[in-house]
Amino acid sequence: MSRDENIVEPFKRAVAGTMRAMSRDDELEVNFGVQEPSVSGHSAQLTQPPRELDAHTVAMTRGEADALALKLRHHDAKTHARRRPVGEIGRAVYDAVEDARCESLGSNRMKGVSENLDVVIEDRCRAKGLHRISDQDEAPLADIMGLIVREKLTGKAPPPSAQQAVDMSRAWLESKIGSDLENLHEVIEDQEAFAKSLRKLISHLELPDEETDQTNEQSDPDAADDESDPDQAEGEAEGESGESGSDEDSDADSMDEQAADDDATAADAEDSDDDQMVPSGADDHRSQRAHASPRGHVRQPSRDRPTRPIPRSSTRSSTPMISVIPRN
Repeated sequence: MSRDENIVEPFKRAVAGTMRAMSRDDELEVNFGVQEPSVSGHSAQLTQPPRELDAHTVAMTRGEADALALKLRHHDAKTHARRRPVGEIGRAVYDAVEDARCESLGSNRMKGVSENLDVVIEDRCRAKGLHRISDQDEAPLADIMGLIVREKLTGKAPPPSAQQAVDMSRAWLESKIGSDLENLHEVIEDQEAFAKSLRKLISHLELPDEETDQTNEQSDPDAADDESDPDQAEGEAEGESGESGSDEDSDADSMDEQAADDDATAADAEDSDDDQMVPSGADDHRSQRAHASPRGHVRQPSRDRPTRPIPRSSTRSSTPMISVIPRN
């Protein structure tokens, strides 16, 4: 065994051990290869370090491991899925900010982890080309939101490669969601409360596909919980009046409730498939949603140039277009 192999193998074992300790998962299996860093269940995949271990390579490997371990420790997939938006842009923002929450928890508690994550985040931004962005319309909203939330939660400025892209969008975003951003640190430890606050923040962004999201009754669990079952209310009213139902009526009510649940599940699946569609009755309102393109790029409304009118026909189109106001 060569000297280089003697250095790399102990390093990999140390990284794997740190991941198990940080994630609090003693059964975690850590593999190294050419795939992108990822984690699934009790299995994690990290990038194979080269035989030459310089300071940057060590920090990158540790940072990738720290990011995955923190997500394993602080992220619950079911809670995340329960409040995840339907719209494509909203989902991307929601996912990016949740990652920022998990990584911020580690950064705030451990200086070494914070430094490792700084290296990884800089590398991510360069890989996505944020250092080449010269126009606000080109800035990916999800990535910008993740960096701004990280700054609010940790006090750490965006990495140098993304500083210009973030500054282009900062003033407009803070004018829309400034108070929402300031409140996130209060619930950083509670994923459920954080997700609820994040959904409120996303709604204030008024994304182009937000109408579709709002029409999904299951997109907000609190709203679903607040809605009472008409059959149940009717049954309670009958009970108060002293009328008792037969066993057959009880069985029928149970069957109706099951059928309603099945319909709601099918509706959720349909809404997820059609998450880009916008209700045709919202043409006039959509013309004001000029801050984000359908691809999730940040845009500001133009005060000088009018919106090009959307052609209308005598019958409504089944797939209406999204109007975006051009910026100056």
